[in-house]
Amino acid sequence: MKRRTLTILLTMAMTVAMLASLTPAATPMNGAQRAKAGTGGVTIRTFVKLSAADTIVAATAVTDKVVGICEQTAVVNAATRYAPMGTRTVVTSGEAIVVGDLLTTGTGSKAFVLDTDDASTQRYAAIALTAAGSADVNVTVLLQAGTVEQRTNLPGITVETVTVDHATTPYVSTATGKTNTGYLEVKGKTSGSIRVTCADATAYDVKFAVLAQTTSDANYLFPDLGGSDDTATFIALTQTLTNKTIDGDDNTVQDIAPAALKILTNDTAPGIPFVQHVVVTGAGSTDYTIPSGKKLRVLDVHAYKASTAGGASDTVQVLSTANAITDAISLNVSDNVRVIASTLDDAYSDIAAAGILRVTGVQGTTDCQARVSILCVWVTP
Repeated sequence: MKRRTLTILLTMAMTVAMLASLTPAATPMNGAQRAKAGTGGVTIRTFVKLSAADTIVAATAVTDKVVGICEQTAVVNAATRYAPMGTRTVVTSGEAIVVGDLLTTGTGSKAFVLDTDDASTQRYAAIALTAAGSADVNVTVLLQAGTVEQRTNLPGITVETVTVDHATTPYVSTATGKTNTGYLEVKGKTSGSIRVTCADATAYDVKFAVLAQTTSDANYLFPDLGGSDDTATFIALTQTLTNKTIDGDDNTVQDIAPAALKILTNDTAPGIPFVQHVVVTGAGSTDYTIPSGKKLRVLDVHAYKASTAGGASDTVQVLSTANAITDAISLNVSDNVRVIASTLDDAYSDIAAAGILRVTGVQGTTDCQARVSILCVWVTP
């Protein structure tokens, strides 16, 4: 009888041990916690959170307050249990995991590696004690809760180098909602600068360096751009200015091409006259083509005899292509003498875009070298 009883007891002990080995149980401080499955039910080896007292539901968000890992699959309102914080148990991986990784919950309430580059506040729930090469692998973990805040505040702390190592959008910002104005300060022993590495293939740096200030602090102010992108204007860089007012009394304007001067609008609004200067070195013609969008008006013509005295039939003449604007100005004068055109034909003195302002020298008996000055203005096309 005693032998039969001993055999039965040994058999029961072996059965219990075998059943225990089939489902990894928690190694608890206080033992597995009994609970009821809430909405949606719960699945073994997944993260859970409390939805009410003694009721657990799946935890799927990185911000969820995880209380443990489910150890018994259960439908809604069915009895279940979970391994609480501080215990060792098994969880199903949602991705590849390395030993020592901090784990948080995610899709399917599975274990995911905490994203240390994420700018948001995150909660982790476990530390990986074994690895997983992919999703849906059983990983042994130590349940341990904590919170990670990636936007670290370092008041009054001095460091040599700070590297912002976010995978996609690294940045540094000052906190909002403070009493005083925030600022980023760069100080150097002999010089200080802000350096930006451009996002291009060469990765050259652009350095914002400030020269030594000899009098007092000063502000470099950016205007309200009104929501429009704009480009700063620099001294040495070739750029085109638009919407700028230049005060002629205080600013210097030079080397403006004639085509850029103000147009005389319908003979009412004033234009800016300019002189088109042509050097005649001998018989033949010199042409100036009127640019697109412009119309040129000839106002006056002067010729100065150059090099030597002229003779009979030596002349210069200003034309619109082949049509005479001035008379044939006689150069039968001594060297350096100025001669003014006697006539200006208003039928041809306006030359449209793509038309030709032509100066023609004719050498009759002696010499037609001259310097011809043509006073012009742009008019409405």
